[in-house]
Amino acid sequence: MKKITLSFKLKEKTRFLFKNNLKMKLTVILLFLSVLHLFPNDSFSQKKVTLNLQDVTLKKALSEIKKQTNFKFLYRNKEIDIFQKVTLKTNKESILTTLKTLFKNTSIDFKVIEKQIILTKRELNPDETSLQNIKISGTIKDKNGDALFGANVIIKGTKIGATVDFDGNFTLNVPEDSSKILVVSYLGFKTKEIVIGDKTTFAIVLEEDANQLEGVVLIGSRGKPRTQLESVAPIDVIGAKAIEASPQAELSQLMQFVAPSFHSTKQNIGHGSDHIDPMSLRGLGADQTLVLINGKRRHATALMNVNGTVGRGQVGTDLNSIPMAAIERIEVLRDGASAQYGSDAIAGVINIILKKTPNAGIIKFRAGFLSAPPEAPSFLEEFNPYSNNPDLASTRGDGGGENFQFSANYGVGFGEKGGFLNVTMNYLTKNPFNRMDDYTIQMFSDERRDDPIAEYAAFNQSDPAAIAAYNDKWGSTFGFASVNELSDFNGRRVANMGGSGTTNAGIMFNSELPFTEETKMYAFGGYNYRLGTATGFVRRPNQGARQSGLHPLGFSPHIGSDIQDISAVVGLETVFDGWDVDFSNTFGSNSFQWTIYNSNNASLFLESPTTFDAGNLKYSQNVINLGVSKGLDVGFPLNAAFGTEFRLENFQQTAGQDESWKNYDEDASDGLKESGSQVFPGYQRINQINKNRFNLGLYADFEAEFTDKFLVTLAGRYEDYSDFGNNFSWKLGSRYKITDDITIRGTYSTGFRAPSLPQKYFSSYTLQFITLADGSIDGVNIAHLNDDSPVTRQFGIQNLKPETSTNLSIGFTAKLFEKLSVTVDAYQVNIKDRIGITGRFNGGQDPRFKTILDNAGLSQVQFMTNVADTETNGLDVVLAYKTNLGAGKLTATAAGNFTKTALPRNANGDPGIKTGSFLEGFERQLFNREEVSRLEVAQPTSKIIVGLTYEIHKFTVGLNTTKFGEVTYVHPNENEVANAWNNGALETLDQVFASKILTDLNISYKITESINIGVGGANIFNVYPDRHQHSANYGGGMFGYSRRVSQFGLSGASWNANLSFKF
Repeated sequence: MKKITLSFKLKEKTRFLFKNNLKMKLTVILLFLSVLHLFPNDSFSQKKVTLNLQDVTLKKALSEIKKQTNFKFLYRNKEIDIFQKVTLKTNKESILTTLKTLFKNTSIDFKVIEKQIILTKRELNPDETSLQNIKISGTIKDKNGDALFGANVIIKGTKIGATVDFDGNFTLNVPEDSSKILVVSYLGFKTKEIVIGDKTTFAIVLEEDANQLEGVVLIGSRGKPRTQLESVAPIDVIGAKAIEASPQAELSQLMQFVAPSFHSTKQNIGHGSDHIDPMSLRGLGADQTLVLINGKRRHATALMNVNGTVGRGQVGTDLNSIPMAAIERIEVLRDGASAQYGSDAIAGVINIILKKTPNAGIIKFRAGFLSAPPEAPSFLEEFNPYSNNPDLASTRGDGGGENFQFSANYGVGFGEKGGFLNVTMNYLTKNPFNRMDDYTIQMFSDERRDDPIAEYAAFNQSDPAAIAAYNDKWGSTFGFASVNELSDFNGRRVANMGGSGTTNAGIMFNSELPFTEETKMYAFGGYNYRLGTATGFVRRPNQGARQSGLHPLGFSPHIGSDIQDISAVVGLETVFDGWDVDFSNTFGSNSFQWTIYNSNNASLFLESPTTFDAGNLKYSQNVINLGVSKGLDVGFPLNAAFGTEFRLENFQQTAGQDESWKNYDEDASDGLKESGSQVFPGYQRINQINKNRFNLGLYADFEAEFTDKFLVTLAGRYEDYSDFGNNFSWKLGSRYKITDDITIRGTYSTGFRAPSLPQKYFSSYTLQFITLADGSIDGVNIAHLNDDSPVTRQFGIQNLKPETSTNLSIGFTAKLFEKLSVTVDAYQVNIKDRIGITGRFNGGQDPRFKTILDNAGLSQVQFMTNVADTETNGLDVVLAYKTNLGAGKLTATAAGNFTKTALPRNANGDPGIKTGSFLEGFERQLFNREEVSRLEVAQPTSKIIVGLTYEIHKFTVGLNTTKFGEVTYVHPNENEVANAWNNGALETLDQVFASKILTDLNISYKITESINIGVGGANIFNVYPDRHQHSANYGGGMFGYSRRVSQFGLSGASWNANLSFKF
């Protein structure tokens, strides 16, 4: 032990002597160098430097100086940040003057020794280390004096920043350091740097610059923010001005008309899809786009679309639960990003940035209505059995859809370091609108039948005398009066085919509380409530199986939905040992409560309720995330990011009241009766479920800027799910600047989407009646079975697997003629094992099916399964142009998306459907022609948007034109049917709906700096999709327009006026 102790002491002594000896040597060297620095150096003083460097790295500036002077620079990487941006302009200046100018506002000192320049970090004196924060404020406007709302102000080299309010004002708490620099940026204007010095107030005027048409974005990178044109993948930015100027009242429709690759239309008679708009990016699924709020994962809905619309079998995110008034900007990453953000980001990512403006507010009122639709073709009257009845003259009515919106946004600042709380409230109510034609199907039977409504069903409805006798006796007109009275329809309409009515109210907040320059707490979230009402098909008096006797003249049942969204995010950002650290918890939930109105349970006869609680759905998620990132110097700038994420999900399905689903007429003594509430039978107790799932994710992300021109990114993510296993996704991207104005870029990535919990566990049972081959009617139990059902396995349907993808994107960006920017990106997305709803299987199709179904007590079944692979190819083009025109400024944009999705085909042209051995030969039953078409041709093959905005004095005029490509309806069967309207010939029910052009106009006038008034219209020429061309698709007047496919909905022209007050 003594030897060891002695040895240790000797080592410590030696280390001490060496350390002090080294310090002495360094001191002597530095003194010597300092003395040398006092003497003039002829070669040093004679070197002249001419440079014009704008916003380049310090490394590049030193390199340029070296080229002109042959001086070498020596420095320690840990002390000198050579990747900080600098601006340097000199004209034949000495190198001494050049260096003084370069390092004037930095913490860098320099010493010159012969042909070497040594850079060191300037040590802070005691006064500097105890600097106090001071408050600075100012205004940011353009040369015309207009406030640049949404401009960004940041202290260079820090995270201290603010967003400019509606009046152009900002406030900041900054360290009392005269060398600090303000960096001010705004889309379309030159970025400006201003030395703070001893000033506390600033009046900043930004100069327009067509070369700055791109905005800085946060999405798609865990490194430093980049502009759209500098990113390795294509990104759209929808700014505050575009949001403010839009004639749309909801977020999904705003994006529909400003982002070409995004598609979302209003649905009708689509179950819950009437109240939550399915969305799509690049023609892919509603559940293949990830939505973020402030960079954090937004929860999906509890609803799986089950009706016959685009997005059937998919679970999306409800964008309309986010108030537009709360949004600062929207970033749309048009590229696969599962390796960066996890499941669902196959098509891309939508990142919504909330407002953070303090000490400012705005209140806005908006009201609107729809134009009347065009008249139905006159020849249809020839096929209307009621055309001889003058009491039932066609009544189109007005356009309906009256709407009113109130929104308020206000931010308050607090604390000494720039804390804020920004709150938004939103209220929107919309009346339904109806685009149904006159109903042509007979409401009553021509022959008397023995049923509860026989006395109403005993005359020939094409006989004027019979009509008159009926009207004299009952004072009613074929049941329309009864249906209209109960459902607020007009004329010969019996359902609402157009748009449902909704009332939406919500609140959202965003906040930050800085503790120091490097540490802050943040929180944001909100609550949204939506009450929706939609109608289903009319139940006619002659449909005895659906009548309880309460509505002898017929009825149109209503589906009511109470939808609630709750979200809350809290997090902490700090710096630890040079690493940026972000720790957060994100919670979100969505719930649907179904209430059925104006209906009945036919099996209860006159004891049936007319209003039913039909059950509810609820989905929730909680995400815990820890991420760290740091800019490293490894001979070139390298940003490294690592993180982990734990996500817990829950799905619940709760049964409705017994009367909403139960059959009370088991002996069928009065004829077969359909059980459950008409239009929407409630969820049964056997459907009740409460399922959890968790997953753990680990990710790494690297960005290497080998030169100012060449950037490479690499990301990888490992996910382990509790129910299906694990996945590893990766992404490689690169960007190369050919010149300062032309860049090429590309990415290749793999991705995945885990089956959503509603896809795995939602189930339903309904009793429906069908006509058998012999003409008799039989009750049919149809079951939508979930992934755990034994019957699902018996049909050879395997457990749901995740969808996996590969995504290739290549493109270029260019700035041309100083005022025009262009981006072009081509892409290919291959997806394996896409999930969909199967067709219905019954015992008549195969003896094996009959055995399985009889044993389970079922008549027909359908499932969720991995049904097919798809390949999507497309092209995105974006052009932007900005110039002064007369006394005003003109901004022009043109953007287009062209896309095509296809399933693989065999030699016979049949699509490749994944059946498994048990269902081999039943491909068409598993996934029929219509289901295939929903993936391939039910969304527009192209969308082109051209926008013009002209600002002059207090006026702003915006004109936006959108061309929607064609869509195709494909009937489930290939049968040809006689077309009674045209020539009676056998014709296919398939139809191509031609492309259409819609035009929007918005005009606003600034009455004062605080008051603005505007008027506008969407689809001002009242354009509608093509009408159905085949009588068999017409539905007796229900469907003059298709409800299966839609390019832009059926609202027609809409008009609005708005008034806003800023304070």
